[in-house]
Amino acid sequence: MLNDQLSNDQLINVATEFYHVRHFIDKVGWKSPKERYENHCLILVCAGKCTIIENDQKYELTKYYLHYHKPYELRQIICSSTELVEYYTIDFKCVLPVLQDGRWEMMDMVLPLKPCQKINDMYLFNRLQKLFNDCSNHWLSDMPNDRIRLKASFLEILNLLISWQANKKFQYDKIRKIERIIEYMIENYSSDITIKMEDLGAKVNISTQYLRKIFKEVTGRSPIEYLTNIKVEKAKDFLKKGVSVTETARLCGFNDVYYFSKCFKKVTGLSPKNFQKR
Repeated sequence: MLNDQLSNDQLINVATEFYHVRHFIDKVGWKSPKERYENHCLILVCAGKCTIIENDQKYELTKYYLHYHKPYELRQIICSSTELVEYYTIDFKCVLPVLQDGRWEMMDMVLPLKPCQKINDMYLFNRLQKLFNDCSNHWLSDMPNDRIRLKASFLEILNLLISWQANKKFQYDKIRKIERIIEYMIENYSSDITIKMEDLGAKVNISTQYLRKIFKEVTGRSPIEYLTNIKVEKAKDFLKKGVSVTETARLCGFNDVYYFSKCFKKVTGLSPKNFQKR
């Protein structure tokens, strides 16, 4: 059974089967039967308070708390005797395909999550609540694409939780700002935005200096380096299609062909002409 830190590639390949995805507002004093559940379960509390008894361990949950239930363990939910409790649950099975001795094996997983933790990053909690709600809506829908959307939202939940738990400096607000900057870079790679850092910062209402700081924290690269890589990746596609080096440089927002060639070689180790000749 796998329980190590998941890489992004492994997370994408996780095979999931959903059994119940629900949004509950339970009445005061409600209790679930104490049963052994064979599925994984994520529970996010949005309001009120409840007690979860798992085997012989008791967890007191209020708003901002997330509970992860491992398969084949006893569980009981006891709602507050004084107030309504609002929470989301996702019951699921998941396995990871692993190549062993030339054959693919489906390995059972235990997710690298603590059984109970408080989401003390307000931006992260709001995003998780939105994703849990999306999962609930996709589960209720009969539209064919909603099962795909359900898995996409669920994988984002896992990615955010695992990243947050592994990195104590994780701040979702910073990550979302950088995601918006990167989206803008990808959409506008053909423009000469390398010298307009103040415009990039303005997109998310932060200063140029702070943009450089958090961009490096989140991606490990400067905004210019990241943008250059995007431009070079786009340039590869044009060069493979037989577009000239000069035209490729223009299409990717480089005003100077020499500077384009210098950047391209720095990233790929090849000049644009040599790359095209391969």
